[in-house]
Amino acid sequence: MKAINLIIPILLIICTLTVYGQDNYKVIKRSFSLTTSEVRIKNDYVDQIRLLRYDKDSIRVEANVLLIDEKSKSKNDDFDISFRKSGSVSTLTFEIKNIKANYVFKKTGSDFDPKTSKLYKAHKALLVGTEIDIYIPKDVNIELESDMGDLTIDHNGGNLIVTTGNGVTLTVNKDLHANMKLKSHHGKLKISKNLNVKKGTSSGDYHDLSSYVLNQSGIEISIIAFDDIIVNPKK
Repeated sequence: MKAINLIIPILLIICTLTVYGQDNYKVIKRSFSLTTSEVRIKNDYVDQIRLLRYDKDSIRVEANVLLIDEKSKSKNDDFDISFRKSGSVSTLTFEIKNIKANYVFKKTGSDFDPKTSKLYKAHKALLVGTEIDIYIPKDVNIELESDMGDLTIDHNGGNLIVTTGNGVTLTVNKDLHANMKLKSHHGKLKISKNLNVKKGTSSGDYHDLSSYVLNQSGIEISIIAFDDIIVNPKK
């Protein structure tokens, strides 16, 4: 009986992915002028996010959205991108209107029942592989909070603060000067041997962050993740 209970959700996910393939994605492309020195990004729903360096004074967002309800009907039009400015901070969020589904599905095959999971109780959208690329100008400070989704970050040279319920892959310039504070709750810290990184003094706060110095003290990089944190040099 346990085997059957496991097979049924897996088959449902496979069928959903088959029916809603690449051709059913809604492609959204937007650009926002940037006049602030800090960008905050809030994500509750997206399965995969990539932060990329951008040589313009604006933020470029390219989203492949695949959103369906509990009846396997397309809800892509309920997805929206919000960009607001307040003082020296711009905030970028991804929103879903009219949420009525019962599960959150990820392309990795994980499913969460909000009736039994406190962590995902408020997330009642049914997602399959929604992906977003965010292009950020050089040296802008970034604060990113993500409840779910894999994060891939091409460091843009500014301060970086990340809190995520998943994993992070960060790529940095080999000659960058940075203080790095890293914490993975249930994964590993994987820092490339091709980076000149020295162990620093661990933070004394409740997160118990591991401290590192890349080359010498410089910009601040702080990452708290649920899964693995991988730091690699740019090629």
